[in-house]
Amino acid sequence: MARAGELSVDWLIYAHHQVPPLSERLRGLAGVPKLFLQPADEHELGDSTRQLFTKSPEPRELVVLAHGNYVSLPEEEKRSYENRVVTFFLLRLPPSARPIK
Repeated sequence: MARAGELSVDWLIYAHHQVPPLSERLRGLAGVPKLFLQPADEHELGDSTRQLFTKSPEPRELVVLAHGNYVSLPEEEKRSYENRVVTFFLLRLPPSARPIK
């Protein structure tokens, strides 16, 4: 089964082999607000997040999180994280044309 899983993933990846990586398509996001969450305790992920942030056009925002594993966060840190993400979207999403019922 493991080999079948590997072949399936390889096939799925190959289907998109001509799509340029996100790092090469960042210019298309100029003018779109972007929130980057960089975990301080996961160095490889944090480094790649910082690189994407640096290459990304404005507007952009970087938030450095003490921990990257949401599941293991204490309740207070979870609420802080959730509030940070929700605030980003509330401030940057356009208002709805129709009232929500």
